[in-house]
Amino acid sequence: MTQRTLLLAMSTLAAASASAQVPDLVNAFDAGGRALGMGGATSVTGSDTLSNYHNPAGLAFVDRTTMGIAFRNFPQTKTVVTGDIGPGGTRRLDTKEESGPTGLGHVGIAIPVRSGVVGLSLTSGGQMRDQRIAGPGLVEGGLSASNYREFTKIDTDFVNLNYSTSARDGSFSWGVGLVYAINRQINEKWAPSGLTNFDVQANGLGGQAGILVTPKENPDLTFGLSYRTPIKLKKSGMGLIYSEIPGRVEAGVAIRRNGITGSANDFMVLGLDISHYFAGKQSLQVDRDAQTVVGAGIEYNFFRGAYRIPIRLGYSAVPGGGEGFGRRNSFTYGLGLRPTNGDWGLDLNFGTPGKGGKDFGLSFQYKLK
Repeated sequence: MTQRTLLLAMSTLAAASASAQVPDLVNAFDAGGRALGMGGATSVTGSDTLSNYHNPAGLAFVDRTTMGIAFRNFPQTKTVVTGDIGPGGTRRLDTKEESGPTGLGHVGIAIPVRSGVVGLSLTSGGQMRDQRIAGPGLVEGGLSASNYREFTKIDTDFVNLNYSTSARDGSFSWGVGLVYAINRQINEKWAPSGLTNFDVQANGLGGQAGILVTPKENPDLTFGLSYRTPIKLKKSGMGLIYSEIPGRVEAGVAIRRNGITGSANDFMVLGLDISHYFAGKQSLQVDRDAQTVVGAGIEYNFFRGAYRIPIRLGYSAVPGGGEGFGRRNSFTYGLGLRPTNGDWGLDLNFGTPGKGGKDFGLSFQYKLK
């Protein structure tokens, strides 16, 4: 790619981010596991293969080799552009959110070893995709731009390798790990001024650590805390649209209440999760402000025959994370299925973002004999 083409791509994205309000999931993307139905409320206090991504301390309570997988939709926006897209021109944008394609959000494994648990996973943790098309009368510097179209995409997958162990009484656990980020950045534009084709992949290495605490005097209460370092992205050649993944602090609390209906056949879990993303590197294209994401939810569990059935309800508040990146708040809900004496769990969860579209997540966990 020539320097002129790269600069054109960057200026195009700068104009786009200055005008549009793309729902902000560049960092705060839920990969689609159990917690999705609770607004993400039990992400940092859970104990499954997604603990590899959110809080490695949760792995310590995996008692048998466990595999997990999650599929979900990847939200996208479609924008109709009118006005003038030329330098100094006034463009008008009408952006709507859509559900987007479905793909793999997470795959992971947790393996107990003599002194603790080792975990490995691949998780989608950040993404945006915006498709723009020409509206009525679109021009570029006075020329008709009826053939204009533009696609921008930034996504990040995380490879997490962790180790975790706990105290004998289960009141405390800790975990540490390495984080390898795989980031892809795309901008494709067709306009009278020419074709832009910017497509690069970048990588970076970071670390994470976390703890879980369950007070001995209150075994139905759990606190979780984790930290992931900033990850500087590197590539050979010329610049990047998005140069650093901000550091993240995630904290949460989960409370269990038994016998909600006065019997031993049900219980409830209440959760709250707060994730703070520090401000990232400023660039012409993606200026990352500090961002605090909050998830709250409830899960009611009841037993029918040989199965436990969780029913979930929650809310996720994702504020804007920089110029051009707007908030994405969602009501969430879902349910699951667990054999009481079985080795597997199935979860189906949904979300209804305030700006349109619908989220969908399907996840499966299996414990080996």
